[in-house]
Amino acid sequence: MTTIIFEAHGTTFDNEQGMASGHNDVKLSPLGEQNARDLGVRYVDVQIHAVFCSDLSRAYRTAEIAFVGRDIPIIKDARLRECDYGAWTGRPSKEIEADRSNRITASFPDGESYAQTSLRILGFLNEISQQYDGKTIMVIGHRATQYGLERWINAIPLKEMVTAHWSWQPGWTYHLWKKIEIHTPRGIALSGHLYARDSKKIVVSAHGFTSDQFGKSTCLAQALARQNISALTFDFSGCGESQDDTVSLTKEVEDMTSVIEYVRSLGYDCLGLEGCSAGGIIALRTWDPTIKTLVLWAPVTRGWDKEEKFSPEQLEEFEREGALTEQKPQPYLRASVKIDKVVLHERSEIDTKEILSRITVPVIIIHGDKDIDVPIAYSKEAMQYLSSNSRLEILEGEDHWFKHSREKLYALSVEWFTKYL
Repeated sequence: MTTIIFEAHGTTFDNEQGMASGHNDVKLSPLGEQNARDLGVRYVDVQIHAVFCSDLSRAYRTAEIAFVGRDIPIIKDARLRECDYGAWTGRPSKEIEADRSNRITASFPDGESYAQTSLRILGFLNEISQQYDGKTIMVIGHRATQYGLERWINAIPLKEMVTAHWSWQPGWTYHLWKKIEIHTPRGIALSGHLYARDSKKIVVSAHGFTSDQFGKSTCLAQALARQNISALTFDFSGCGESQDDTVSLTKEVEDMTSVIEYVRSLGYDCLGLEGCSAGGIIALRTWDPTIKTLVLWAPVTRGWDKEEKFSPEQLEEFEREGALTEQKPQPYLRASVKIDKVVLHERSEIDTKEILSRITVPVIIIHGDKDIDVPIAYSKEAMQYLSSNSRLEILEGEDHWFKHSREKLYALSVEWFTKYL
């Protein structure tokens, strides 16, 4: 993976006056120039293959001062800029601070939202992961730059990042996934991220219905990597960064099968699957006896009643258009996802016994007892069809999203994969 060291630019005259610079191109103050020299001293013995910085002068001037005389390329990139405060540029910083929580998805007047700035950073990271795989780079930027790094590398929600207290420290280190592309038999390009470790063990994660890979799967992948277990996350077709398509279970089974074949082509011979919600049914359907174990988070294992799931208007749209357009609010990567009409029948006809009885390896199901999206009764029923060394772990007080027990969720999952891979 690529190692990224993030450093904030040196102090500016605007900083000292308590003004919000945004995209204004302000200069470093004498203190800021000293900050830059101190930055260079901190990394005098660190091998850095390239320094990337915002094209605003406070960032690239910091880089120039810090690394003067060293044979390290300094590359400007406008995608690493601060958030554009638009008409609020130049206002007192305390006014920006007070309004940050309102600007996650809503833009500053004539400016950007933090969701928009994070998408700039994602484009940068996708390129860097290809060009600097296995190397160390430095990124010199702004708070919005770091928000993007935290969003895409550590899967920390933007709201949490933007509303948290921010304080300077001498550098943050990130370990970046490698961006990959996998093609399905029907010619669809899937976007994935490989967390490669020096091990033949790997876990493939399947995200929830119409969601994307940037979330719990990302955090699990990082936790597995710390235990020297590789991981691969990806977006199903029609979701996230993958190629446009209508979403169906049949297509997702083909997607998952293609990903499994891909990791085997890389030489991984000890494979586990993780599936979240509807990703759970996909993991179960793509299992074969060479796959050592499964970890399922609140998995779909029973059919739904389409009249209860969808409104009459939505069912009418399915019939009229052949698909239902589901709106996805920011900060999802897509504004909408199209659900194929065939899903109505695919999800209605799920046979719990048929799907689960064929699984012969240990399975852990982790489920919250307050889940109303996929009731825990489904998982309790599922357990009667699984092997005797399988396990149901109930997290008390948790809903479908495991909002309050994420660390326990990851710890249980890593422990299981460590035991059975």
